Amino acid sequence: MDAEPGYEDMPDGLHTLDGGYLDDYEARKSLYWALFAGAHGHTYGCNSIWQMWRQGREPLLWARRPWYEALHLPGSDQMQHARALLHSRPFLERIPDQSLIASEVGAGTHHVRATRDANGRYALIYLPSGRPVELDLTRLSGERLVGYWYDPRTGTARSIGVIDKQARASFSPPGGGPDWVLVVDDAALGFPAPAMRTPRGRTNELSIVADNSRGARLLASWRRARAL
Repeated sequence: MDAEPGYEDMPDGLHTLDGGYLDDYEARKSLYWALFAGAHGHTYGCNSIWQMWRQGREPLLWARRPWYEALHLPGSDQMQHARALLHSRPFLERIPDQSLIASEVGAGTHHVRATRDANGRYALIYLPSGRPVELDLTRLSGERLVGYWYDPRTGTARSIGVIDKQARASFSPPGGGPDWVLVVDDAALGFPAPAMRTPRGRTNELSIVADNSRGARLLASWRRARAL
């Protein structure tokens, strides 16, 4: 488990601004690379939030926005879409499997990561940079396959329709990424479309022990920020 991937809104160089700031794209890459590679969980961090920075306090590591504004950065909200995707398919039988990828797996930002059901009932492939990919679909069960492009920014899916089962099937992600998740299912099993976004205002509430007045004010501020 990667317990401390790059924090959203953290300088890319940690102690300098030479590489700019990490954003929701970097947060998503760390998330899907880890989970599809077999990690048992994932953590999300944000530069301003970990230090509860606000005006009047000395910023650490180039913090640039108050923590209560950082609550609205897109990366934190997008974490839920990975969980929704994984829970939309049989969960405990999922394994990492790079042998699904018949083309180059790529390096750095272009690294493609695949996972599938141990019995071949479905496969999930994370394409981080919009490049086409070729897959060996003979590793999946069923005579017919169906596919979707899952948007990790919104938690919605676009149907690809029926897919021919072949050893080198080529897929080109839609525009508007750069990253997408390709979902391929055994059509006979009738899995629902992987579009299970939690409605706004229904996300899990942050647990804060409000055992004093300062803690109570913090919890109230967080609730008000989430309601905006």
